[in-house]
Amino acid sequence: MSEATAPRQIEQEESQRAKRSGPRLSAASQREIILTALREAGSRGVDNLTFVFKFHISQALARIWDCRKAGWLIDSVANKDDGTVRYVLRGRSKARNDCFEKRATGLPLFDAGVH
Repeated sequence: MSEATAPRQIEQEESQRAKRSGPRLSAASQREIILTALREAGSRGVDNLTFVFKFHISQALARIWDCRKAGWLIDSVANKDDGTVRYVLRGRSKARNDCFEKRATGLPLFDAGVH
């Protein structure tokens, strides 16, 4: 492959990859998909492979952590046989840990001291 054709081939490969996987979802969209899937699954929960292969969310753990930080109670149940982790939604905490709720002005520099 010559240097002139290399960028074109890389561009074509990127284009094909994008067509297969679809557009990238925002973190907020990923959180909504995860919460919806967990609600629908109930006590059965959803395993990490389902988030990756069915919903195409490769950073599901980060989005679950975001949900937990926002006050959602999500249990993690490890399966030692196959190495998967099943997540089960237990509800929402009454005392939410939403950092944006404490802001008086909405400006981070001025709200650092607001408690």
